[in-house]
Amino acid sequence: MAPSQVTVFHDVPGTIHLLHETGDPSMAGINYYSQSAWRISVFGIGIAACIQYSVLTQISEDTGIQVSELNLGTGLMFLFLGWGCLIWQPVTLVYERCGVYIASVVLSIIPMVWATYSSGSGTVAGLLYGTNLAWYNVLSATISPFLGAPPYNFSPKMIGVAYLSPFLFGAIGAVWSGRISDLIMIRLVRRNCGIREPEQRLWALSISGLLCSVGLVLWGVGASKGIHFMGLSFGFGFVALGIICAGSIALAYAVDCFKEIAGESMITIIIIRNIIRFAFNYAIDPRIDAISLQNCFISAALISILCTGSFLLMMILGKRWRRLSAKKHW
Repeated sequence: MAPSQVTVFHDVPGTIHLLHETGDPSMAGINYYSQSAWRISVFGIGIAACIQYSVLTQISEDTGIQVSELNLGTGLMFLFLGWGCLIWQPVTLVYERCGVYIASVVLSIIPMVWATYSSGSGTVAGLLYGTNLAWYNVLSATISPFLGAPPYNFSPKMIGVAYLSPFLFGAIGAVWSGRISDLIMIRLVRRNCGIREPEQRLWALSISGLLCSVGLVLWGVGASKGIHFMGLSFGFGFVALGIICAGSIALAYAVDCFKEIAGESMITIIIIRNIIRFAFNYAIDPRIDAISLQNCFISAALISILCTGSFLLMMILGKRWRRLSAKKHW
């Protein structure tokens, strides 16, 4: 039973007294993203940036540009999308968002470089987020060559239909990284005498990270062996679930650690995320050519489980890093 008097040390950002004497959690300590921002991200950015993936083979045939070069160009796009936020995120924090949205659309062709803020927690969140999100680039870069070739011979329309799998599994991932993650955290808070630590949320990654690695093996090794397309669909879905969970939990963790500078910390996370996405898009085709399709995705699964498993390091060092960063950021 938790003691009635709980001593809270306020020298560590992110550590709060979440449970009170009634035993009910104070939801003020839990952050949620606005629905309007979610819609803008999906419809204004996600669809426009990813719609070309299902027709890469056809684009290559019509233009004479190799698929590997198209993937490189897509990687460069994500790289500059990340660096562009060095300008727009600080401006959004100071001025109204509507004007910034309009200006960013008009001036999106101009690449900019700016200074960034970083902390241990923010950097790790960025690496966790970027590594997992990069798997979506990898699968999207290979879906047209895989499903459009024998033994599957999917048309561009059917390749688009194949994205129903990540859509459905992504919805499951949203529930896991949202409601279920909160319940896991609340349970750990109760066991910790009512004290909330941001690292408690990271335990939800243990299941999603494992499923993501399984999905990469199903996708790459399955395609190399010519298994039934439903096996590839489940593989894509598992990876999507892992991506959603890693992204949501990593961002929530960064905000929980330093709520007062959440906007600034997003700059670091987005830059790291998009640099990693660029690197993966750049390397995937040469990697497959060098070590074979099967070995490429086996190594990808190992990289995935190691990177996602890095949350265990944060269980040990996370609070110490937050304490060392307190004077700088809090």
